[in-house]
Amino acid sequence: LMAHQDRAVGRRVNELAVLAGLVLGWVVLVLRGPIAGVFSEDDAVVALAASSLVWVGLAQPVNGWAFGLDGILIGAGDQRFLAGAMVVAFAVFAPAALVVGSTGASLGWLWCALILLMAARVVMLQARFVTGRWAVVGAARSGQRLRPGREGAEVAGVVVAAQLPLLAEDDEVVDGAVVRPREGEWPSADRP
Repeated sequence: LMAHQDRAVGRRVNELAVLAGLVLGWVVLVLRGPIAGVFSEDDAVVALAASSLVWVGLAQPVNGWAFGLDGILIGAGDQRFLAGAMVVAFAVFAPAALVVGSTGASLGWLWCALILLMAARVVMLQARFVTGRWAVVGAARSGQRLRPGREGAEVAGVVVAAQLPLLAEDDEVVDGAVVRPREGEWPSADRP
Protein backbone atom coordinates (compact mmCIF):
# COMPACT_ATOMS: atom_id res chain seq x y z
CA LEU A 1 0.00 0.00 0.00
CA MET A 2 1.08 3.57 -0.61
CA ALA A 3 1.27 6.00 2.33
CA HIS A 4 -2.07 7.71 1.50
CA GLN A 5 -3.74 4.29 1.24
CA ASP A 6 -2.22 3.31 4.60
CA ARG A 7 -3.83 6.34 6.19
CA ALA A 8 -7.22 5.56 4.64
CA VAL A 9 -7.04 1.96 5.84
CA GLY A 10 -5.91 3.19 9.24
CA ARG A 11 -8.88 5.56 9.51
CA ARG A 12 -11.21 2.67 8.67
CA VAL A 13 -9.52 0.45 11.27
CA ASN A 14 -10.01 3.21 13.84
CA GLU A 15 -13.70 3.50 12.97
CA LEU A 16 -14.26 -0.26 13.11
CA ALA A 17 -12.29 -0.61 16.35
CA VAL A 18 -14.40 2.02 18.10
CA LEU A 19 -17.59 0.53 16.65
CA ALA A 20 -16.59 -2.95 17.84
CA GLY A 21 -15.82 -1.49 21.27
CA LEU A 22 -19.24 0.18 21.41
CA VAL A 23 -21.04 -3.02 20.40
CA LEU A 24 -19.06 -5.29 22.73
CA GLY A 25 -19.34 -2.77 25.55
CA TRP A 26 -23.11 -2.64 25.10
CA VAL A 27 -23.28 -6.47 25.09
CA VAL A 28 -21.26 -6.63 28.33
CA LEU A 29 -23.44 -3.96 29.96
CA VAL A 30 -26.69 -5.64 28.95
CA LEU A 31 -25.55 -9.16 29.84
CA ARG A 32 -23.42 -8.35 32.90
CA GLY A 33 -25.73 -10.24 35.28
CA PRO A 34 -25.75 -13.52 33.35
CA ILE A 35 -22.04 -13.17 32.57
CA ALA A 36 -21.24 -12.61 36.26
CA GLY A 37 -23.39 -15.64 37.15
CA VAL A 38 -21.07 -17.87 35.10
CA PHE A 39 -18.27 -17.31 37.63
CA SER A 40 -20.11 -18.06 40.86
CA GLU A 41 -23.40 -18.97 42.44
CA ASP A 42 -22.68 -16.78 45.47
CA ASP A 43 -24.93 -13.71 45.26
CA ALA A 44 -22.30 -11.37 46.74
CA VAL A 45 -19.67 -12.52 44.21
CA VAL A 46 -22.12 -12.21 41.32
CA ALA A 47 -23.08 -8.68 42.44
CA LEU A 48 -19.42 -7.60 42.71
CA ALA A 49 -18.57 -9.17 39.34
CA ALA A 50 -21.60 -7.52 37.72
CA SER A 51 -20.56 -4.11 39.08
CA SER A 52 -17.05 -4.65 37.69
CA LEU A 53 -18.50 -5.61 34.34
CA VAL A 54 -20.15 -2.19 34.14
CA TRP A 55 -16.64 -0.71 34.06
CA VAL A 56 -15.48 -3.34 31.58
CA GLY A 57 -18.37 -2.43 29.28
CA LEU A 58 -17.76 1.30 29.59
CA ALA A 59 -14.05 0.84 28.81
CA GLN A 60 -14.55 -1.10 25.58
CA PRO A 61 -14.83 1.82 23.13
CA VAL A 62 -11.59 3.32 24.45
CA ASN A 63 -9.93 -0.11 24.54
CA GLY A 64 -11.07 -0.88 20.99
CA TRP A 65 -9.66 2.42 19.76
CA ALA A 66 -6.33 1.78 21.52
CA PHE A 67 -6.10 -1.78 20.20
CA GLY A 68 -6.94 -0.65 16.66
CA LEU A 69 -4.19 1.97 16.83
CA ASP A 70 -1.84 -0.69 18.23
CA GLY A 71 -2.50 -2.84 15.19
CA ILE A 72 -1.95 0.04 12.77
CA LEU A 73 1.32 1.11 14.35
CA ILE A 74 2.60 -2.44 14.87
CA GLY A 75 1.81 -3.21 11.24
CA ALA A 76 3.77 -0.10 10.24
CA GLY A 77 6.75 -1.25 12.30
CA ASP A 78 6.42 1.66 14.75
CA GLN A 79 7.16 -0.44 17.84
CA ARG A 80 9.69 2.03 19.26
CA PHE A 81 7.02 4.73 19.44
CA LEU A 82 4.53 2.26 20.94
CA ALA A 83 7.01 1.32 23.67
CA GLY A 84 7.60 4.96 24.57
CA ALA A 85 3.88 5.71 24.54
CA MET A 86 3.26 2.81 26.93
CA VAL A 87 5.89 4.15 29.33
CA VAL A 88 4.19 7.57 29.32
CA ALA A 89 0.74 6.00 29.73
CA PHE A 90 2.03 3.96 32.67
CA ALA A 91 3.41 7.17 34.19
CA VAL A 92 -0.15 8.55 34.01
CA PHE A 93 -1.72 5.35 35.37
CA ALA A 94 0.70 4.61 38.25
CA PRO A 95 -0.04 7.68 40.39
CA ALA A 96 -3.78 7.19 39.93
CA ALA A 97 -3.51 3.52 40.92
CA LEU A 98 -1.31 4.40 43.91
CA VAL A 99 -3.89 6.94 45.11
CA VAL A 100 -6.62 4.32 44.80
CA GLY A 101 -4.53 1.80 46.75
CA SER A 102 -3.36 4.20 49.43
CA THR A 103 -6.79 5.70 50.10
CA GLY A 104 -8.70 2.43 50.09
CA ALA A 105 -10.95 3.74 47.33
CA SER A 106 -13.45 1.38 45.78
CA LEU A 107 -12.83 -1.03 42.92
CA GLY A 108 -14.64 1.38 40.62
CA TRP A 109 -11.86 3.93 41.12
CA LEU A 110 -9.27 1.31 40.14
CA TRP A 111 -11.26 0.71 36.95
CA CYS A 112 -11.18 4.49 36.37
CA ALA A 113 -7.38 4.37 36.68
CA LEU A 114 -7.25 1.56 34.10
CA ILE A 115 -9.50 3.53 31.75
CA LEU A 116 -7.19 6.52 32.26
CA LEU A 117 -4.26 4.30 31.18
CA MET A 118 -6.05 3.36 27.97
CA ALA A 119 -7.21 6.94 27.34
CA ALA A 120 -3.62 8.19 27.70
CA ARG A 121 -2.55 5.57 25.16
CA VAL A 122 -5.30 6.63 22.75
CA VAL A 123 -4.28 10.30 23.00
CA MET A 124 -0.65 9.53 22.16
CA LEU A 125 -1.31 6.86 19.53
CA GLN A 126 -3.98 8.93 17.79
CA ALA A 127 -1.65 11.94 17.75
CA ARG A 128 1.00 9.74 16.11
CA PHE A 129 -1.55 8.42 13.63
CA VAL A 130 -2.70 11.91 12.66
CA THR A 131 0.87 13.08 11.97
CA GLY A 132 1.38 10.28 9.43
CA ARG A 133 4.96 9.75 10.67
CA TRP A 134 4.12 6.06 11.17
CA ALA A 135 3.39 5.52 7.44
CA VAL A 136 6.88 4.58 6.27
CA VAL A 137 7.05 2.58 3.04
CA GLY A 138 9.41 -0.41 2.88
CA ALA A 139 12.33 -0.88 5.22
CA ALA A 140 13.14 2.81 5.61
CA ARG A 141 12.07 2.74 9.28
CA SER A 142 15.23 0.90 10.22
CA GLY A 143 17.13 4.14 9.59
CA GLN A 144 19.37 2.60 6.95
CA ARG A 145 19.87 4.31 3.62
CA LEU A 146 18.30 2.65 0.61
CA ARG A 147 20.35 2.11 -2.55
CA PRO A 148 18.90 1.07 -5.90
CA GLY A 149 18.96 -2.71 -6.24
CA ARG A 150 17.96 -5.38 -8.74
CA GLU A 151 14.40 -6.01 -7.55
CA GLY A 152 13.57 -2.99 -5.44
CA ALA A 153 16.06 -1.41 -3.10
CA GLU A 154 19.06 -2.72 -1.19
CA VAL A 155 19.35 -2.40 2.57
CA ALA A 156 22.64 -3.52 4.13
CA GLY A 157 23.30 -5.86 1.22
CA VAL A 158 19.82 -7.42 1.25
CA VAL A 159 17.47 -6.78 -1.66
CA VAL A 160 14.13 -5.37 -0.48
CA ALA A 161 11.41 -6.25 -2.97
CA ALA A 162 9.07 -3.32 -3.49
CA GLN A 163 5.77 -4.99 -4.45
CA LEU A 164 5.70 -8.77 -4.30
CA PRO A 165 2.28 -10.39 -4.71
CA LEU A 166 3.29 -13.56 -2.84
CA LEU A 167 6.16 -14.55 -0.60
CA ALA A 168 8.58 -17.05 -2.11
CA GLU A 169 9.99 -19.88 0.00
CA ASP A 170 13.19 -18.04 0.98
CA ASP A 171 11.63 -14.59 1.45
CA GLU A 172 11.72 -13.00 4.88
CA VAL A 173 9.79 -10.15 6.44
CA VAL A 174 12.10 -7.78 8.30
CA ASP A 175 10.78 -4.65 10.03
CA GLY A 176 7.58 -4.91 8.00
CA ALA A 177 9.35 -5.17 4.61
CA VAL A 178 9.61 -8.23 2.38
CA VAL A 179 13.23 -9.13 1.70
CA ARG A 180 14.31 -11.57 -0.96
CA PRO A 181 17.78 -13.15 -0.74
CA ARG A 182 20.17 -12.77 -3.62
CA GLU A 183 21.15 -15.76 -5.67
CA GLY A 184 23.11 -18.16 -3.42
CA GLU A 185 22.42 -16.31 -0.15
CA TRP A 186 20.44 -17.56 2.84
CA PRO A 187 20.28 -21.28 2.28
CA SER A 188 17.06 -22.46 3.89
CA ALA A 189 18.84 -24.01 6.92
CA ASP A 190 20.95 -20.89 7.60
CA ARG A 191 18.41 -18.08 7.31
CA PRO A 192 18.85 -15.24 9.79
